[in-house]
Amino acid sequence: MLLRSMFIKAAAPIRRLRSQTPLIERYLELRLDEREARSIQTASDRAGVPFGAYYYWQLQKTLVNNHIRRLKKQSILRMVAALDTTDYSPLDRLRDDPRGLLVALPHHGHFILSIVAVVERLRDAREVFIFFGSPKTHAGNEIFDDLHAHLFGHLPGVHVIHDNRSGLARALRALPQGAAVIIMPDVYRNENDTFLVPFCGRQLNVPLGTASIARKTHSVILPLVSLPTERAPGFRNVFGDPIAPSEEHRDSAAGNLDDDDTVHLDYGVTLRMFRHFEQVMDRSILHWQYVRGHYLREAPFPALTAEALKNLVDPFFADPRTNVNLGNPLRLD
Repeated sequence: MLLRSMFIKAAAPIRRLRSQTPLIERYLELRLDEREARSIQTASDRAGVPFGAYYYWQLQKTLVNNHIRRLKKQSILRMVAALDTTDYSPLDRLRDDPRGLLVALPHHGHFILSIVAVVERLRDAREVFIFFGSPKTHAGNEIFDDLHAHLFGHLPGVHVIHDNRSGLARALRALPQGAAVIIMPDVYRNENDTFLVPFCGRQLNVPLGTASIARKTHSVILPLVSLPTERAPGFRNVFGDPIAPSEEHRDSAAGNLDDDDTVHLDYGVTLRMFRHFEQVMDRSILHWQYVRGHYLREAPFPALTAEALKNLVDPFFADPRTNVNLGNPLRLD
């Protein structure tokens, strides 16, 4: 890893590139069309860094991921420990909590290293499940299956589950028993099953699955973002405040709320989770796996201010169709 770290440092000048550079893209096996290049430029401007910062991150991520695939178990664990500068006190405070724990992190930074680090931190205290998209439907996710087999396959308390009916059923059974589930809530299979949230200047489609699982199992959600450090290829996990099921969620699990109420509650929890992600990622957005597609969108999330609401409400109540004179109602004998 030392030689690769030296190579990453030697390549640091590419961060200063101000525009798209086809030669670098060929080396990195990137294929940015004109629209995607504009998207990356928008993200770079938002982060306050040159275009080349995206190239530098792609190089760093590729080298680290390729290196992981070639290492033996103990070498991977030593590498993760050496690169990790996380304060784990927010996670440690939940180690002995009897409730289920959903550790929710987006595909940002060295998220694979973060998952390995969190599993190592939790596996002596809880049964741990790594929940992610099946490689059959999410290209590239084979690395999670491979890592699990390589690092934890011999351990009875660490499992990989996929985002299918079987995997969801296992999570729903395990969480009430105090298990931990590591889940990535910024990806989905069907856009029709998502809701829009404001995220880093654009609209973002997100599923409510993490919040729904927490509600149904009375579990705690701990938001986490894997943030690259200035000393590449280091990382640290930035934890948010735990989100625990509210009394309303417990009532809904008992069947006291209708479907519209549970959707509203799950949306609120999801919004809180993504607000933490946004706070950490906004100036580091180039490190997000889905940044290219995110800034292909041009419309920001619509904001309904009090003044705008007043402008809508006043004409509504002034409309004669909403002002029926009930002083002389129609009577039928």
